[in-house]
Formats: sequence, structure tokens, C-alpha cells
Amino acid sequence: MPQLFPMSWPLISLLILIPMMILLINIFFFKFKNIFKNLKFQQKTSIFFFKW
Repeated sequence: MPQLFPMSWPLISLLILIPMMILLINIFFFKFKNIFKNLKFQQKTSIFFFKW
């Protein structure tokens, strides 16, 4: 298959790979942000309960 399109094959693979990478990065960033928020929230509540 790659032998049939020597020029267009890298382009097609790039067109497929780049959106996939962007999607993965967005998903991981969103999840990381959520985890970080949860951790900060838990820290605040634990400190609050500890003081209380």
C-alpha cells in the first residue's frame, strides 16, 4: 500500500496522526486539570477539618 502512493502516504499518515495527538493531549490535559483540582480541593478540606 505505501509503495503505491510514495508521496501521499506521509501526508495521509500526518493528517491522521496530528489530530489524534491533539485529541490525546487535550484529553490528558483535561484529566490532569481535574485531578489537580480534586487534589487541591481535598487538601483544603483536609486542612480545614484538621484545624477544626
